[in-house]
Amino acid sequence: MNNIRAAAILMGLMGAEACSSDIDCSLNGVCKSDKCVCDTGFKGDTCAELNLYGGGQVWPEKGSTNASSWGYTTVTDDKGVVHTLVDVACGKDGVLASGGGGSFITHLTSNSVEGEKTVQSMFSVPISFGPHLWKGSSKTYVVFRVNLIPEPGPKDVCPGNGSLPYPGLYNGAILKPPAIKPMPPGEIQPDIWVAETTNVAADDWKVSPAFIKGVGNIHVSNPSVTYSSKLDRHVMAFRMNLQQEAIGIAISDAGSATNYTYTSKVNCTACEDPFIWVDSRDNFHVIWHRGPHGGHAFSKEATDNYITSPIYPFTLNVTYADGSKEVFKRRERPEIQFENGVPKNFFTGVYDQNGFAYTLQQELH
Repeated sequence: MNNIRAAAILMGLMGAEACSSDIDCSLNGVCKSDKCVCDTGFKGDTCAELNLYGGGQVWPEKGSTNASSWGYTTVTDDKGVVHTLVDVACGKDGVLASGGGGSFITHLTSNSVEGEKTVQSMFSVPISFGPHLWKGSSKTYVVFRVNLIPEPGPKDVCPGNGSLPYPGLYNGAILKPPAIKPMPPGEIQPDIWVAETTNVAADDWKVSPAFIKGVGNIHVSNPSVTYSSKLDRHVMAFRMNLQQEAIGIAISDAGSATNYTYTSKVNCTACEDPFIWVDSRDNFHVIWHRGPHGGHAFSKEATDNYITSPIYPFTLNVTYADGSKEVFKRRERPEIQFENGVPKNFFTGVYDQNGFAYTLQQELH
């Protein structure tokens, strides 16, 4: 089926029962007897919406004024421990404020996604943000952005109420100069880095700058990476600034998680914070935020032919398990957490009506 017909079905021009292939189901489900049967985590006539349930604030603790967070990324190790990297900054809205020493990445551990969190380490020094964890064939990776390393480091203790135990914060960071540093002017991507490890629990990371060939010397940030076992390659989605924010796709060189080649641009405008994944049928998906709502594109190929759905996968409106509702000022940094290939939780950085910035977790049904 051609892309024009797929787009027409997604727009509702051909009716809810008009599916003839899985493309008509946003590749988030399968077409059976002219109807879409959605995978776990998705709903709607074209399986274009996230099927979200309940949820709440996961970190920092509710009412904390000494720290804020903006998005989550997790992996589970062989012992069942959940490892989370999260953007953190001092202050209840520090991750959104222009001052305050900038954001840094923190490593949390817990027995479950919803369980009580323990701060294991400061993963990287300010200003670093936008981490995305993923697993390859034998290693765990994280891609993140380094914008600027200020001197001296941030305050040893973030003022206010809450539990952000960071005495000697800067010097105790796992990744700090000279391991990470701003790249010289003129480099292709001066601020995207990839760290790899065979033991995420030990915080034993090897870090290297990442490069994207073919994209030119433009601003690139907010990367996300997934691994395709079928291709034995890593595939990256990233924000790039052309005339306005856009999302690009790149595929890694063989045997590399740091060297990529730009292949295509997703059809979206003013979009950022992409999260990319490959599903159990080897289809590729990218989700992002764009102002008051999210966006979603999908393709049977890793590198090209992404179809953008006109239906928003999420918005600023949240309904909790008890029926109460909340409308956020901002909702960004979307990420889906999977268990054995099945979507289980959806994370976003949110900014509420009371001026608190934190990470929201919702179940995917």
